[in-house]
Amino acid sequence: MYLVANFKAHSLDIEAYIKRLSSLKTLKTKVVLAPPYPYLLQKIPSPFPLCSQDVSAFETGPYTGEVPAHLLKSLGASYCLIGHSERRRLFHEDKEVLKKKFTLCLNEGLQPIFCVGETQEEHEKNLTLATISHQLLDVIPPTFSSPIIAYEPIWSIGSGKIPEASTIAALVENIKKLFPNALVLYGGSVNAANAKNLAKVADGLLVGSASNNIETFIQILQQLETL
Repeated sequence: MYLVANFKAHSLDIEAYIKRLSSLKTLKTKVVLAPPYPYLLQKIPSPFPLCSQDVSAFETGPYTGEVPAHLLKSLGASYCLIGHSERRRLFHEDKEVLKKKFTLCLNEGLQPIFCVGETQEEHEKNLTLATISHQLLDVIPPTFSSPIIAYEPIWSIGSGKIPEASTIAALVENIKKLFPNALVLYGGSVNAANAKNLAKVADGLLVGSASNNIETFIQILQQLETL
């Protein structure tokens, strides 16, 4: 069971956060932390794997402001989020860009966590499965058999709305028909009240705003520990 904390562009005391998490007893849940880039530079010792929130679609070169995969690896990152809906929407990242990022991560030994999700309109038109399938097959190489996929309905992120558990379970099942060895996480309005029920139908959770408060995140973690 995975639990990934995506802090997005929020400041935090990452050292205190890790220390508080480390005070918990031995966990069976695999906790992964995705802080903003500057916190990776601190190279704070962490028993929890670190995840970059993004990666450049370029390798080393004259690409001002970009952070390539090999630098992320050197800073201690083990995972990398790719294709988050905010990146797609705000930075217009299309399948070609995402495919480059995915491949560069694999080449550097970074485990991509590939985010997929449908819009409200696609959801209402029953196009969720088709949309997700296209997003996956457009980016993930057919030779890569064990991807980590985060399903985040775009209409759910930050809205407080979540799909029915049966709907999530059916989507997870269909994703695993495409990639039998995939791990499928759920993300989108995850909180301490719904974490347990959501995790029951997936292989873990990708938590956004609720992860910024360490005590709330621990409550979510404790829900997963009971499964």
